[in-house]
Amino acid sequence: MQPLPSVLAGQPTLGNVQEVVFQSHIVLTFSVAGQEALPVWQQLTEQHGDTGLWPVITGPRPFAPSRVTPVSFAGNLQGPDLIAHWLVGEQEDPELVTEIGPLVLSLEEAQQHAGSVAQDALVPASWQEGVVSNQDWRTRQPYPQVFLALVPTQATWDAPTWLGFGRFNGCPLPAEHHAVLKYWHDQYSLQVMCVTEDMVECRVERPPTEAAQALVLATEQFAYCPDLVHQGCGSVTELAGGLLRSPTWSFWWD
Repeated sequence: MQPLPSVLAGQPTLGNVQEVVFQSHIVLTFSVAGQEALPVWQQLTEQHGDTGLWPVITGPRPFAPSRVTPVSFAGNLQGPDLIAHWLVGEQEDPELVTEIGPLVLSLEEAQQHAGSVAQDALVPASWQEGVVSNQDWRTRQPYPQVFLALVPTQATWDAPTWLGFGRFNGCPLPAEHHAVLKYWHDQYSLQVMCVTEDMVECRVERPPTEAAQALVLATEQFAYCPDLVHQGCGSVTELAGGLLRSPTWSFWWD
């Protein structure tokens, strides 16, 4: 078994260490006490430059390789092109657009609707407050035990792809996650934090600070994960308000 990063050497709650073997790579997984998951994740990100292993919280259960899709990367796929393609069907339904709000991909067009974006939406005060994959949603308390995976990649946006995440319940393919998350990383300094059975959570170091920018991003996120609106906030403008200055993003496909 390959060695664990040195930061884990003194971790008293470390357990369940195992290797998950893919066709082209190996992912180390382990568990820690739930309240330790976020500090351990942060420490591992700080060692990433030395280890080449990007940490991902996978929730209260071990990573399940039986659910993975064969790993593939984006090739010539580009995030903006995928987003525009996904939106085509949505924009052809005028009733839907009326119901969920404007779908805009340019700042110029977004400026026309920026006044409908709430400027005072409640957002997490810190990225630690925004994470949910480490806790029981019913109690908002950390799980007794939380699992993490160490993904062999230099690029945080590649973590879902290396884990074979996607192709279920309308979830994008692994290669599509690569393209879209890289695009957002370049714009907003996104870091993938959590990849559970049906959710991706990200830390964002440069979130949008202007309403028009947030509205474009909300449209992009709706294309990537329609349930954010359909099962969540109800409109793209509401989603945009929640993205303003928010240090975390969550996506789910259930």
